Amino acid sequence: MNTSLKFLFTAAAAAGLAACGGGGSSSITTAPAPAATTPAPAAVTPTPAAPAPAPAVAGPVPSPTTTPTATLASTQTEASGLASEAKAGFAAAASASAGAGFKGPLGIELSALPSGIAATISCSSLAAGGTGSISYDFPSTVPAAGYTLTYTYNACSFSGYTYNGTFKLVYDRYVSPTDFTYTAEYLNFTVAGNGVGSQTISGKQTCSLSAGSASCYYNDGSRGWSSTMTYSGGVVNGSYAVNYGNGSVQVTYANFGATSGTATMTGSNGSKAVITRTSATSFTVSITTATGGAATSYTVTL
Repeated sequence: MNTSLKFLFTAAAAAGLAACGGGGSSSITTAPAPAATTPAPAAVTPTPAAPAPAPAVAGPVPSPTTTPTATLASTQTEASGLASEAKAGFAAAASASAGAGFKGPLGIELSALPSGIAATISCSSLAAGGTGSISYDFPSTVPAAGYTLTYTYNACSFSGYTYNGTFKLVYDRYVSPTDFTYTAEYLNFTVAGNGVGSQTISGKQTCSLSAGSASCYYNDGSRGWSSTMTYSGGVVNGSYAVNYGNGSVQVTYANFGATSGTATMTGSNGSKAVITRTSATSFTVSITTATGGAATSYTVTL
């Protein structure tokens, strides 16, 4: 059988797990955002409050570029809730980096393929020294919205990583092989290697390709992670969006780890909070309720 299978983008290592940082859009790596700076907050020393319950998630998981809609209040309870979200996001970052950094085949040229083709790609074709394989199934040669492709990675190893598991790619929009949007759902998919142990990818990734530029983000079921986020040596840099309070917020980490670093949470109308981690259990939260407003600082212990 003579078939022509053209990958616009082939699988790339889960760079978000490596010391060199995570993937950007499908072919660009972006440097971590610089540490956030804020005006000196007004001195307030309230009594540390018990941790607030995690904010209820309502509605679909927002993309990392969604305009924030939550209004942040300047209260001790809000400070505790914001610190709790920063801590919870950090706990999810290692796994999310595998999802955000992993790039599967983004697009194919189907015109020369017979309907219902099932075939296998050798992983040696993806990188020198690669082993294992990727099996795939195309139901027809006429893609459209709703068209589903299934890929199974069979101990596919290259560039120091080994991939196992299945993901289903469903086109949400399809105009041409260079103009489409899809959502990929990972099923028992794992990434291991380069001294980082094994990470399970269990969420979804949404990608859009237009005019030769791809934009992707990973949805872990609670947070929409930017594909520029990185996790290395227990430290996260980058951003995500999450439903919080009465809307959504954007969270940007700068060298955030188990005992130090900052997380800036941006809400609506210029409201924002800068969470500075001072120890494993202590945080200083500086909240500004609107553009130009004065910042108020709170101490939170979790």
